[in-house]
Amino acid sequence: MRLFSFLLSYKTFNFLIALVSSCSPEIKDGNFISTSLSFSSNWRFNIQFYVPLTGSLITTFNSGDRPADNEIFMLKQPTTGVYEFRPFVSFYRDLTIEIPAENINNVDVPLKINRSTNGNNQRFSIECDACNLSTNSANWVKYHTLCLIKNLASNLCVSGKDLVINVNQTDCATASRWDLFGIISPDIPNTLLPTTSSDSSNSSNSSTVANSTGVISASGLIAAVFGSIIGTALISFIGGYWVIKRKQLSKNELFTKNDPVNVQVIYN
Repeated sequence: MRLFSFLLSYKTFNFLIALVSSCSPEIKDGNFISTSLSFSSNWRFNIQFYVPLTGSLITTFNSGDRPADNEIFMLKQPTTGVYEFRPFVSFYRDLTIEIPAENINNVDVPLKINRSTNGNNQRFSIECDACNLSTNSANWVKYHTLCLIKNLASNLCVSGKDLVINVNQTDCATASRWDLFGIISPDIPNTLLPTTSSDSSNSSNSSTVANSTGVISASGLIAAVFGSIIGTALISFIGGYWVIKRKQLSKNELFTKNDPVNVQVIYN
């Protein structure tokens, strides 16, 4: 009985840890994402033959460090914890990735492009080991890592390989993990872009370089001149005070030597 209780507690504890440790992406307006294999980030979701037509397959493809246009998707969130992948190259954003309804429960069924019907076969959950790794950026950065992407209708997970091959659905226990990379929309004004640490670092470095090459602002020049005047006056005051004090001491010594009383006291 104690062993059973221990095992039950252990299982419950592990389950709670799993719940706490997993996370889902936060959708931010104006962001686009690319979906890469976690173990090989250059291999991404790719719309076969570029043009997103009804029936176009989703494959994995390596197009280098930056995703091509047909590897960029708008990640929509119709309800909490539910996501849709809308192709960036589709102007009306009325196309989406789906598992075909006629093969919904079959493994190894490839993902395809179709018109949005708001069906669960076109919707996915995303559970990641770590989320929100980076803030919005004008460059591609990793937002979420080691994610399982599960279709809501089939409860099977999206899987791929570092080969030019169809992305399909399979058992979640053996499915690929994915990283979601993001970039802020080019339509967002530059004034709304966040200041990154690299920008601050560059600003700091520029300031350092400017100082080292003798470049100084108008306010800095005024402060330097004013400080120089005060410093010179202070030095002159101290020097004058020392000279006056020294003369007074010399007069006192001379007066003491010529004073008969003091002479008598000294030589008595």
